[in-house]
Amino acid sequence: MKQILVSACVFCFCLLSLAGVAQSIRVTGIVSDSKTGAALSGVSVLVKGTTQGTVTDSDGAFVFNRVPENTQVVFSFIGYESQTVTVRNHSVIHVSLVEQNAQLSDVVVIGYGQVKKKDLSTAVSSIKDVDLLKSRSISGAEMLEGRIAGVNVVKQGGDPTADPIVTIRGKGSRNGESPLWVVDGVPNAPYNAEDIESISVLKDAASAAIYGSNVGSAGVILITTKRAKQGDISVSANFNEGFQSAWKLPSACNAQEMAQVKTLAALNSGQPAPAAFDATKNPWGMVSRTNWIDQVFRTGKTQHLAVSITGGSDKMRTLASFEYDNNQGTLLNTYLKSFSGKVLADFKISKNVTFSQWVQFSQKQGYSANTNSGYTGIVASAIYMPPAATVYDSKGNFGGVAPADSPYAGSYGDILNPVAQLLRQDIYNPVRKIHSSSTLDWNILRGLSAKSVYTIQGQDSYYADFSPKITEPGKPNDSNSRTLQSGFDYNWLWENTLNYQWAFGDHNVSAVAGYSSSYNNTRGFGLTAYGFQNEASWARNLVNATDWTKSQPWEDRTEIASDSWFGRFSYSYADRYFLTSSLRHDKTSKLYIKNNGGTFPAFSGAWKISSEPFFHSDIISLLKFRGSWGQVGNVGALSAYTSNITLTSERSAVLGKDATVTTGLAMNTVANTALKWETAEQTDLGFDMELLKGKINITGDYYNKTTKNLIEQLPISGTEGISNAPYGNIGSVSNKGLELAVDYNDHFGDFHYSVGVNVSRNKNEVADLGPLQYIAHDDTYRGVLTPLRSTVGQPWYSYYLVKTAGIFKTDAEAAAYVDKNGTRIEPNAKAGDLKFVDQNGDGIINDQDRVYMGSYAPKYTYGLTGTFSYKNFDLSFQLQGIQGVKIFNAFKNSTLDASVQGYNMSREILNAWSATNTNSNIPIVRADDPNKNFGTCSDWYLEDGSYARMKNLTIGYTLPQSLFAKLNAPKAHLRVYCSAENLFTITKYSGMDPEVGGNGIDGGTYPVPRIFTFGLNLGF
Repeated sequence: MKQILVSACVFCFCLLSLAGVAQSIRVTGIVSDSKTGAALSGVSVLVKGTTQGTVTDSDGAFVFNRVPENTQVVFSFIGYESQTVTVRNHSVIHVSLVEQNAQLSDVVVIGYGQVKKKDLSTAVSSIKDVDLLKSRSISGAEMLEGRIAGVNVVKQGGDPTADPIVTIRGKGSRNGESPLWVVDGVPNAPYNAEDIESISVLKDAASAAIYGSNVGSAGVILITTKRAKQGDISVSANFNEGFQSAWKLPSACNAQEMAQVKTLAALNSGQPAPAAFDATKNPWGMVSRTNWIDQVFRTGKTQHLAVSITGGSDKMRTLASFEYDNNQGTLLNTYLKSFSGKVLADFKISKNVTFSQWVQFSQKQGYSANTNSGYTGIVASAIYMPPAATVYDSKGNFGGVAPADSPYAGSYGDILNPVAQLLRQDIYNPVRKIHSSSTLDWNILRGLSAKSVYTIQGQDSYYADFSPKITEPGKPNDSNSRTLQSGFDYNWLWENTLNYQWAFGDHNVSAVAGYSSSYNNTRGFGLTAYGFQNEASWARNLVNATDWTKSQPWEDRTEIASDSWFGRFSYSYADRYFLTSSLRHDKTSKLYIKNNGGTFPAFSGAWKISSEPFFHSDIISLLKFRGSWGQVGNVGALSAYTSNITLTSERSAVLGKDATVTTGLAMNTVANTALKWETAEQTDLGFDMELLKGKINITGDYYNKTTKNLIEQLPISGTEGISNAPYGNIGSVSNKGLELAVDYNDHFGDFHYSVGVNVSRNKNEVADLGPLQYIAHDDTYRGVLTPLRSTVGQPWYSYYLVKTAGIFKTDAEAAAYVDKNGTRIEPNAKAGDLKFVDQNGDGIINDQDRVYMGSYAPKYTYGLTGTFSYKNFDLSFQLQGIQGVKIFNAFKNSTLDASVQGYNMSREILNAWSATNTNSNIPIVRADDPNKNFGTCSDWYLEDGSYARMKNLTIGYTLPQSLFAKLNAPKAHLRVYCSAENLFTITKYSGMDPEVGGNGIDGGTYPVPRIFTFGLNLGF
C-alpha cells in the first residue's frame, strides 16, 4: 500500500512538472488599429485572472516571457473595444482593435488625458453627433446650445459679429468669467468648426481644477479635432448657401396715424394741436412714402465652404483644412467674413519619439449696427422716422425728417436717417491671428511617457473709421473725423507633462504631473483727426485733416506672466471603485509679488455598483454614483498692473508769475497689496445609469458652487483723492442646481433613431457683498431708466423696479389713491395713468419704493434632440428653451411715449388706453408725462422672456455607394441636405426676439434671424 501511495505521488509530481513545463511559453505581439493598420502604443495587455500585465510600446509591440498556455490575454485601450485572445501554442499574436462607434461615444476627453465615460468620477458631458451638427455651419459654442444640461448659451441677438455667451452652472463672478476653451490640449487655441471630432464640457470644479487659473469659475470646454490619417490622400468638403430674415419685426404708425396720435397727445395734455400734423398746414406730412422698418431690414445671405485633405505614411501624416464663411446680416450693410487655414503634420522620429506641428492662420472682418441705443439705435430710429420722409431727397442725397425747405422739420425731433447710418459706415477692421503648436511625445518606459507642448500666438488688429458730416434735417452734424487704431497681441505657452499608467491585477493607477508657463504682451495705438474739407473716399486720409486739437493720440502696453505646477492621481479597483485627486498651484503677475500664488485642490470618487459581484440585473447594465469637490482660482477681472499704480495726467493749472499752464501728475487709484485670488468652490453629487444594454442612458447631478473672495471695486469716499476705486476681495455668490439628461437609441431594421432630452435648474444668489450694501449697475436706457441692481439674497443683475397695479380707469379712482393721511400718492395721475405701488407707505412714489423682481438669468434650461435615419435618408431636429427669465423691454420707453419730441411711434400706440379702450395696458397718449408713466423705472417694462424654439431641423440624403462603385470611385460619397435654423419660437415676449443677450435690457436688440440653408457633403 505504501509503495502504491509513493508511486502515485511520484506520478502526480511528474504530471504537475510536465504541466508546468507545458504552461511556460514566451508570447510577443503587435497591436494595431483595425482601420488604418497603425500601431497603437499604450494598450493595456493583461493576463486574465493574474496580476501579470504590460503596455505596448510606440510600435504597438509587447512581450510576455512566461505566459500560461490555454489562458486568456485581454487587450484594452481608450476609444477601442476590448478584445480577449486565448493563448494556446501561439508565440506571436497580432491583434487589431476596433474603434468604438467611431465617435468616441464611450470615451471622454478630460484635462491632459482621456477616460472611459463609464469610469468617470466627475461631472463631464459630451456631444456625440458632432458630424450631424456640421450641416448647420455653426460655431463650437452654438453646438452646445440646448444639448448639455447645465450649459446655457445665449446669443447677443442676431448680430453677425457677436459671439454667443456661454455660462456653465450659473454666473459666479461678474467680471472676467468665461469658460476656458481647450483645443487639442492647448488653451485658447483656434479651431475650424468642420475639424471638430468631439466636444466635452468639464462642469464641476474637480474636473476643471487641473487647468487652474485659465478657467476662472466658469468651467472648461474641450474640443478634440481630426488628426491626420495614414493612407492614400482623401478629401472631404462641405458647402452650403442660405438666406436669413428676421422672423418678427415691429411696425410704426403710417403718416395719418402718426398725425392722429400726435394730435390726440396734445389734446390730452391740454395743448394746441401741432401744426406739423395739421393736414391743411403740412399736407406733405400726411402721405406715407417710406416703411422705414422694411428699408433697414433685408434678406441676408450666408455662405459656408470647408475643405479637408489628409493622408500619409507610418512615418509622416499630414492634414490640411480650410474654412470660409460669409454672413450677410439682416440689417443693411452688416456682415462678417472670415476664413481660416490649418496645417497639421505628425512625424514618427524614432521608435519611442513622435513630433507634431500645427500651424493655423485666420482673418475676420465685419461690422454691425448700433441697435440698443434709445437715441440713435437703428431699429428705434426706423420707428422714430416720419413715414412721409424718404430715404433719398430729390438730389439723390440722403433724406432727412422733412424736406430741407420745410418749416416743420424741427417738429419731428432729432432723428438720424437709419438707412444713412447703415450705408455711411466706412469701417475697415481686419483681425488676423496666427497660431503655432509644437508637440513632442516620448515613450520613456512602458507606462511612462512625457509630452512637451510649446504654443505661440500672435494677433494684429487694425481699425479705420471715417465719420462724415450729416447735413440732412433731423440730427445734423457739421463735423467729420477719421479714427485709426492698431493693436498687437503676442503670447506664448509652454506646458510639460509626465504621464504614468500601471495595471496589475484588479488595480489600475494613472498619474499626471506637469509645469506650465505663459507670457502675454499687448500693444496698442490710436488717434482721431477732424476737419476734412473733402469727404471723397480717396481724400479720407490723415494728411487731409485740418483739426488735431479735439483729441490726443494714445498708446498702451501691457505684459502679463504666469506659471503653474499641477498634478493628478487616479486609482481604480476591479472596475468598481474610482478615486481621483488633483492639485494646482498658480502664480500671476496681476497680483502683488508677495501675494500672487494660489493653491487649488480637488477630489472625486465613484462607486460602480453594477460591477459588484452581488449586482445582477437584466435591465440595468450600468449604475454608478459619484461625488466631487474642488476649487478653482480666478483673476480675470484684474488688469495687468493692479499692484503697480502709475501716474497719469490730471487737471491743468495756471501757476507762477508768468502764468504758465502746468499739467499735474497723480495716481487715479491706489494699490491693494492684500488682494488675492477669487475662488470658486464646488461640490457635485451625481449618478450615471445605463439600461437595456445601452439603449437608455441617464445622468443626473446636484451641484453647489460658491464663488468666494469676489474681486470687486471697493467703496471710496470723496476725500480719497482718487477717481477710480481700487479692487478688493469682497463677498460671495452661490449657484445651486439640478441637472438631468436622458438619451434613448434603438433601431428597427434599417430604421435607426436616437432621442435625447436634458433639463437643468439653477438658483443664482448673491450671498455676501462685504462692506457694500448693494451694487448699482450702470446699464441704462436713454439715461433715464436704470433697472439693475445686485444685493444679498438676490441674483446677479436683478431688476430693481417700482411695482405697478394696473391703470387708473377713472379720474375718481386716481384721486382716491391716497396715503394714511388722505394725501394723494400720485397727485398728477388721471384716468389712463399707471398706478404705482407705494411700497414703503410714505405717500410718495420714488426709488424708495423699488423692489427686486427677478433677473435675466434663467431658472430652467432644457433641450430636446432627435436623429432618425432610414437607409440613405436622415433627419435631425433640436428644440431648445429657457424658463423663468425676465426681460426689461426698454424699447417701449421711446416707441410708446408720445411725450418724446416729435418721434413717430410703434403702431401698438393705437391700442393705448382711452375712454373707449379701458382694458389696455398701454398708458394714455399724452404730449407730456406728468405722472412719469414712462420715466419711472417700473415693472411695466418687465416681461416674461421664456421661450421654446425649434432651433434646427435638417433633412439629408446620401447617394447610394453602388452609384460611385459604377463610376470606379468606391471611396467617394455625396450627401445633400437642407437645414432650417430658428424655425419657430413660442414665447409671450412682445419684443422682436427673447434672446436679447447682455443683462436683459432690450432697447431694440438686433433680432435673431430665421435661416434656411442648402448644401452638400462630398468626399473622395
